[in-house]
Amino acid sequence: MFLGAGRSLPALRSGELVIDALFGTGLNRPLSGHYHHLVQALNACKTRVLAVDLPSGAFAEGGPDDPTAIVQAQWTCSFQVPKAFMLLPEFSGHCGQWCVVDIGLDREAIASCKSDHVLLEQHDIEALLPVRARSAHKGRFGHALLMAGATGHVGAAVMATAAAVRSGVGLVTAAVPRGGVQALHAAVPEAMVVEHGDVGHLDGPLPTGRWSAVGIGPGIGNHQATAEVLERALRLWSMPMVLDADALNLLAGSPDLLELLPDGSVLTPHPGEADRLFGPAVDTRERIAKSTSFAQQRGVVVVLKGASTAICLPDGRVLYNATGNVGMAKGGSGDVLTGLMTGLLAQGLPPSDAAILGVWTHGLAGDIAAEEVGADGMTALDVVRAIPQAFRKHRGATSVDRR
Repeated sequence: MFLGAGRSLPALRSGELVIDALFGTGLNRPLSGHYHHLVQALNACKTRVLAVDLPSGAFAEGGPDDPTAIVQAQWTCSFQVPKAFMLLPEFSGHCGQWCVVDIGLDREAIASCKSDHVLLEQHDIEALLPVRARSAHKGRFGHALLMAGATGHVGAAVMATAAAVRSGVGLVTAAVPRGGVQALHAAVPEAMVVEHGDVGHLDGPLPTGRWSAVGIGPGIGNHQATAEVLERALRLWSMPMVLDADALNLLAGSPDLLELLPDGSVLTPHPGEADRLFGPAVDTRERIAKSTSFAQQRGVVVVLKGASTAICLPDGRVLYNATGNVGMAKGGSGDVLTGLMTGLLAQGLPPSDAAILGVWTHGLAGDIAAEEVGADGMTALDVVRAIPQAFRKHRGATSVDRR
């Protein structure tokens, strides 16, 4: 059944498919009157809908705010290029499963329309992979330090450290508070572990070593002594850092510390943390704009986590991730991403590249885990276990560089 020319919704029988082509991508005001009622009636039918280009009622750049004025589709077949509407969590649910098809529009004309917002593709990732020469030794692949965990949250340190050792980095050290050493040794024997302080949170002098990159934040809590550790790290270390979770909350509580962020640092907030850091946002569009402005002003990378994670770069570009699934919406997924990106940074990748490769690989590992064990029961450690398969997919079946 084609819904695009008729002026009323006919009776729909079980099993019928509605093709929604009522309005296209040029819409710039919410549906009203008869058309609004038509969309409401269609949505109330709970029938299967395939939307052409975009669900009718949708604005290509996102909106409107009234969900009753947008067709709820199960599938969307979009033309030539993806639209922002499909990537914003407030609206993407209206698209269901979506794909983009080439309808033969002029590629040179499309390429001439420059945009700072880009959807990542597999070929963007392959060029970022570090070379693993046959003659190399572990010292060639960097040394990552993870500062994580507190009483009751040592698991965050375990997940971040486990992901780091799967990143390809040569060496990993985890600095954890008292009581966390045995857990790390048992769960991640490949990593070295140092006890940081003699209480159940990070405290005391910074650990000493020749780190290539540092990740701080998973499960560290908000104790004043831990805030002082973070400040010392920002003042004394100039190497690239990944800051996540409680480290971001500590930064939000002490805005002066933002002045100490090393150039090229990678911040990985979820929406709540982003609002605390950059100021409240009414929706994802404003949140991305604030994150991009911060990245440009501070010379850092902001990874705004979500269903289509937005990587906000210092040059003003915003790159959207196309991997990952709802099975990753569980505790520990962000800790895994922190460890993975810290390991990539430690190997010498530029911060932007480490963020892009880390986010894509993290999502791809999640897709592999969901395929193997199912989205419902998969855990963050299932994602860790799938990281090697994700890298293998990047490189192809023969994944050893023989140079």
